[in-house]
Amino acid sequence: MEMPIIIPSYKRAGRVTSHRMVVGAKICVPESEYAAYRDHHHAEELITHPDSIKGSALKREWILAKYKRVFQLDDDCAGIFRIWRPAGYKLKGTTLTPEETTLLIERSADTCKELGAYLFGFNLHANPMTYNGFRPYAFGGYVMGGAFGILEGSRLHFGSMMVPGCDHFLPLWNLYAHRYCWLDRRFAFAFKQTYTGVGGLTDLRADRGEERGYEFLRKCFGKAIVKKTSNLSAGRQTTKRELNRGARLIVIPWTY
Repeated sequence: MEMPIIIPSYKRAGRVTSHRMVVGAKICVPESEYAAYRDHHHAEELITHPDSIKGSALKREWILAKYKRVFQLDDDCAGIFRIWRPAGYKLKGTTLTPEETTLLIERSADTCKELGAYLFGFNLHANPMTYNGFRPYAFGGYVMGGAFGILEGSRLHFGSMMVPGCDHFLPLWNLYAHRYCWLDRRFAFAFKQTYTGVGGLTDLRADRGEERGYEFLRKCFGKAIVKKTSNLSAGRQTTKRELNRGARLIVIPWTY
């Protein structure tokens, strides 16, 4: 199944990396930033939305309304990795090419449709130590907000959230609306500077943004959202801990 690949971006002209990871992706930017992005990304197709569309959720909602069937990929992708390791593997062979990544997305869309599902995604971590070879696939749980696909005909949406948290809102709403999804845990999309980069959701994450996101999700889904209490290691994780005081987890009362 051919899937339009859209890269939402904001205040990152010249710093977008995701278009180099796939084939034929379009970058979605505010109208007022079109000229800046055109100067740096003249080889890519740009689509614009009104400047009144602010925040990740509203932007994703606008993209979904325009394309119906779409794969949305955050603009700071650092690579797509094959996590499973066959016998005699070589480390340099674990990164997918743009052509392989695009084919992976399209085949995942096909599988999702055959299952009767509407939402699909991949593993949360590129570290092979987190991969369980006995559970290469899943039919529910957290779907990374940085790389996911939605098929037409779904009841999925992002609401009118003005706070961070649509990556938790989407899989929980999918659970309510469609019961299950498709996750291929053999592959993972890796990103960089999620909490420290300039542009993107940084503005919303500041000033208790993540905490307000947690409060909103708690009102929507109750005990299915809980505060994340695990301690983060020192060093480079310190900044992430300070900026993400509203870190949360999805707790679903059954397994897949």
